[in-house]
Amino acid sequence: MKNTFFYVCPILLENGSIISPGNFGRVIQEYQEYRPSDLGHLAVRELTFEIVRSEHFSDKPSRLTSLFLFSTKEAAFENIVNFSIGSVIYEVELIEEGSKIFKGDMDLIAANSPNEKIPAIPFIMQAAASYWNGQNLIPEKTEVLTDSPVRILRLIDPRVKVPKVSEPIGFPG
Repeated sequence: MKNTFFYVCPILLENGSIISPGNFGRVIQEYQEYRPSDLGHLAVRELTFEIVRSEHFSDKPSRLTSLFLFSTKEAAFENIVNFSIGSVIYEVELIEEGSKIFKGDMDLIAANSPNEKIPAIPFIMQAAASYWNGQNLIPEKTEVLTDSPVRILRLIDPRVKVPKVSEPIGFPG
C-alpha cells in the first residue's frame, strides 16, 4: 500500500478525485480579490519564504507550486483549528512516484515577531531558514509539501464539534 497523507480542504470531494499541486500559489498570483492593498503579511511572508528557498534550499519544493498535506490526522486538525475552520480532512495518496516531499514546521509559518521594534523581513527570513531546514519537527505541527498530485481515498470527519447547550442561553436584563 502507498504512503498516505491527510489533506485539508473546504470543498466536499468524491473518493478518487484528483487534487493538483499549486493552487495556493495560483490563488495568490491570480485571484482578483488579492489587490495590493489586500495582500499585507501573507504576501510578504510567502515571498520571503520563496526567496530564502530559491537562494538557499532550491532542492525543496516551492510553497507556491506545491500541495500542502499532513502526515497525521492530528496535524490536519491543528491546521483546521488555526487556519481553515469549516474545512474537511481527506486521506490521500500521492500519484507520482519519486515526487518531491518536504516536511516543515507550521509554527514557523505563523510566527509573529516577538517585538514591534524588530525589522520584519530579517525576522521572517530567519523563520524561513529554520522552516526550510526541516529539523526538530513535532508531528502535530508539521506540514508536508509535495509537487505530486494526490488522489482522495476517503473523507475523515474533521469538523470541530460544538457542544450542545443543555439550556437556552439568556441575555441579562
